[in-house]
Amino acid sequence: MQPEDRRVQREGAVYTVLALLLLATWAGGCGPADVEPEYQTSLSARSHIDLSPELAWQNLRDLTLAKHYVPGVVDVEMTTERTEGVGASRRILKDDGATMDETVVDWREGEGFAFRFHRGVEGPPAPFERAGFVYELQPDGTGSEVITTLSYTVRWGAMGRLLDRFVLRRQIQAEVETIASGLARYYESEAATH
Repeated sequence: MQPEDRRVQREGAVYTVLALLLLATWAGGCGPADVEPEYQTSLSARSHIDLSPELAWQNLRDLTLAKHYVPGVVDVEMTTERTEGVGASRRILKDDGATMDETVVDWREGEGFAFRFHRGVEGPPAPFERAGFVYELQPDGTGSEVITTLSYTVRWGAMGRLLDRFVLRRQIQAEVETIASGLARYYESEAATH
C-alpha cells in the first residue's frame, strides 16, 4: 500500500469515528429526561376487548394466563405465595428455554398493574438495564380497552441508545401490539371467560 493510500485510509477512519461520535451525541437526546425519570423509552399499544371491565379484570388479575397471549411464552410459574398484588412474582419460561422473573410493583384493583423485569436478584436480560411492563384496563363503550406498555432503559450507553433508536423500538413496538391484541382475543374466547 502506498503512503498516500494509507493517509487516505487513516483520514477515512477518523471521519467515520467522528461521524459515529456525532451520531451518538445526537442519539443521546433520547435520554431519561425526555420520557420519564426511570426509563428512556416507553412503548404502548391499545386493543378493544368485547368484555365488561369487571370480567376483563377477572382475567387480567390471573397472572398465570400470559402463556396464552404473550409470544414465545410457554409456561408461567408463580414464585411467591402471593398470587396477586404488590410483591407477587412469576417466572416466565420462553420457547427458547430462557426464563425471566416479573414482580408486581404496582397494583390498582380493577384497573391494572405494573411488573418489574429481573432474573432473580439481577436485572433484566440484555439489552435492558431496567425494564417493566404495565397492563391497564379502561371502560370502552360496551366493553373494555387494554393498554400495554413496555418501558425500558438499554445498556451500553450511546451505542445502546443507537441500537434502541434504529432497531429495538420497531421490534418491541410490534411485540407490545401483539400482546395487547392477543390478550384481547384470548379474553374474548370461551376458554378464558369465567
